Amino acid sequence: MSNYLSVNQLKPIDDLFKERMNDLNDHVAAITIQQAKDERSFEQYVNATKKAVLLEQASIAEPKVIDHNEEVRSVGSSAENMWGGEKTYYNITVGFSVSGSEELFGVFPNGATLDGLRFYQPDGDSINVEVTLGVLNKEGALSKAKELMAPTHGLLRQANPQAQQWSTAAEAVIQSRLEKRRAELIELYG
Repeated sequence: MSNYLSVNQLKPIDDLFKERMNDLNDHVAAITIQQAKDERSFEQYVNATKKAVLLEQASIAEPKVIDHNEEVRSVGSSAENMWGGEKTYYNITVGFSVSGSEELFGVFPNGATLDGLRFYQPDGDSINVEVTLGVLNKEGALSKAKELMAPTHGLLRQANPQAQQWSTAAEAVIQSRLEKRRAELIELYG
């Protein structure tokens, strides 16, 4: 159900930046003379390269209950039930829509102080968290799911500004490198 990483499974954010710069190198090497000569094709290529290389801040929307099921479990004796027996528990799936660069959910920001053991990872455009309660209660399920997601929110609060700063600097590098490669190709092919 829920896919998550532990803190020691997060990769350094600088590794993500290096991967994206390698992607830029691939894009610079792949531009064709036709794309370099035609202004419109060149601008489309620049925009496609920026979309592939730059990072978009990741965000998590408010949670929604998306499913539930009941489970009957045997329970031992307690103050509430001296003889034990069975109790119904509710497994409630809570979904969080996500947007932005999915990779930011799996990085360790520079200088970060992270609390928590689980950093939930998106599956497509959402993160689903399952909570188990003794009563069927929407507010209780949403509250528990938010509590479980708190470390992931904390991770993004630290990763997003670093990704934004890197992307701002990288955007100028992308433009410059592609324009330089364009000039080289036009010079070579005339």
